[in-house]
Amino acid sequence: MKRKSQVFMWKRCPKKYEYHWVLNIPEAEAIEPHFGKMFHYDAKTFFETVDVQKLMMCESSKQAYDYFITLQKTFHPVVSKWLDNFFRFEAGRWEALRQIASNPLRWWMPVATELELLAPKRDMEMHIDRIDRLSDNNLINIEYKTEKRFGLSELRHEGAFYNIGINASQKFSERCTLFGCYNPQLDRHFSEPMTVRLTNFINRLLLQFDNAVKLGDFPPRPSYFCRYCSYAQRCLDAGVFDESFVA
Repeated sequence: MKRKSQVFMWKRCPKKYEYHWVLNIPEAEAIEPHFGKMFHYDAKTFFETVDVQKLMMCESSKQAYDYFITLQKTFHPVVSKWLDNFFRFEAGRWEALRQIASNPLRWWMPVATELELLAPKRDMEMHIDRIDRLSDNNLINIEYKTEKRFGLSELRHEGAFYNIGINASQKFSERCTLFGCYNPQLDRHFSEPMTVRLTNFINRLLLQFDNAVKLGDFPPRPSYFCRYCSYAQRCLDAGVFDESFVA
């Protein structure tokens, strides 16, 4: 079960969840997710191909950036801009860590990237974009997002979901105590600590989702996102909303 995909699709719109996961109606293909997959692959390859000796010679963000761009593999006009933002961000991190850390590599290199993770006891299957080490030796889960929006509430809920799953998987001896996000398209990022309130919210969400699935209760939830939904015509035909709603 792709727990994350199912839960958050249901959270946004139970009817879309029913179309996709219950009735198995395929979604229309979109080009944007393809760009996102390209960025994910390039970000993973970037960390795998960094020459540690060359990186240690970089004393400033400019020197690090000049080195990073030599590692670029994709030159697509859209993804190249995202990678440029990403390289500048990572170069800034390197300079900051070099100034304050005795071993900057320990904090700069991710603990894991593009990790498939299972937490059987919580019935959770996740794809983790990236996990970094914190100064207290605990971990932070970082999601890459390439959309044109930066909804903090939604990102908090998703980050908390992943942290619960990572800790439940018992793959790491350290705890994942923070979550974060980096958007290369908007060149924005944030990080926050996991809270009891967020943990309780996600646990309630999982319980509500399980109950809805057992009952087969999937009422439509019209929202701003309906205009971008590949199933919008089905809801129009069913009278869930009219054309003026999605115009």
